Amino acid sequence: MWKKLVDSKEVVSYELENESLKIRIEARLNQDATWNIFLIYHDGTNSSYTEEYRCRNQREALDLMRVLKTKRLKSKKELDQLRQTQSKALHIELKREYRDYNVEKWIFSIENGIFNNFVYIRESDFVDLDIVINAQYRQYEEKILAYLINNLGLDDFGTIIRHNLFYYQDNKRKVDNQAEMDVFINSMDFEFADDDCE
Repeated sequence: MWKKLVDSKEVVSYELENESLKIRIEARLNQDATWNIFLIYHDGTNSSYTEEYRCRNQREALDLMRVLKTKRLKSKKELDQLRQTQSKALHIELKREYRDYNVEKWIFSIENGIFNNFVYIRESDFVDLDIVINAQYRQYEEKILAYLINNLGLDDFGTIIRHNLFYYQDNKRKVDNQAEMDVFINSMDFEFADDDCE
């Protein structure tokens, strides 16, 4: 049973304890009136694992907390596997699909998978990145972003880099024999990492 620890205008938190783990859900108000929600697992040692979400307002934050309290929680074994995955080096292959006047599209594979992730780069006063990634790679978000910025030479621009990260759940590949074309269809279930509640 979840136990309420704090309920104030700026922080709301709940805690659940079982035999091997202590789990906390905590929502914190930001200066721009958005909320960060943390799902924190702690195994009684110095080892912990945190999932972070962002919501536009308090209502969305409280709704997300209700959902998190009912979802299946990770086991200690799953957490150990996730920590090992996050600590290892990530293998990414990158290919340019096209370049136009001020827009480029690059496709990339993660961990020797298929090239079903992509990034659009638009150059103007800012460098805008729209990155679309299979949701199974969500835990690699920071590594993927750092890799793209570094390997596409974007950190050399000396300008502000704005990025939008999108996730999708399923993709399908279809070959049209009549047209002899390979058609790649993505079924996008977008989740907005920065602005919306995840």
